[in-house]
Amino acid sequence: MPVTLTDEQVADLRARLAQAETNKQIAEAAAGVWNHPEKGNQAKALWKEVYPDSAIPEFDLEQRVNKRFEEEKRERDDREKRDRDREQDERIAAKRKETQESFGFTDDAMTRLEKLMLDRNIGDYEVAASYMASREPKVSDGESGYDTGFWNHQKNDQFEEIAKDPEGWGRRELLKTLRETDQRNRGGWR
Repeated sequence: MPVTLTDEQVADLRARLAQAETNKQIAEAAAGVWNHPEKGNQAKALWKEVYPDSAIPEFDLEQRVNKRFEEEKRERDDREKRDRDREQDERIAAKRKETQESFGFTDDAMTRLEKLMLDRNIGDYEVAASYMASREPKVSDGESGYDTGFWNHQKNDQFEEIAKDPEGWGRRELLKTLRETDQRNRGGWR
């Protein structure tokens, strides 16, 4: 028995068929984005953002694995940075100590040196120490061989011997040198 439809029912049926076709096209487009090799994860992340309680098993697992890898990488990077920083601190401390010992700076002088390095943007202790030493020479203590311009001959052990007979002393030194040279030449040592 044939069914007869009213014009309203026909219009409603046509609207539903059109909507079904539109829904099919939307579903196909959404599936294309959802399964896209490059953009699929963005679509799933957006879905999780809008519907946080929804389950997407493969995406959820991938996110947990990626989160774990990121945490391990962050920990490894932090550990490597701490190691690099510690090694750099040790190198700087060693260079500081070496500079302090070689230039004979006090702790106060080293503090002033480091302030100078910051002010003048000098990155090397030795360069800054050379500059500071040239600008602020050490005051002589009077014991280091300089004594008011005199030679202090009396402090030399040989002074009295030389002063008694300078020509005799010179002759003895020359003969002694000649004998030593002759012995070396005869002994085969050259």
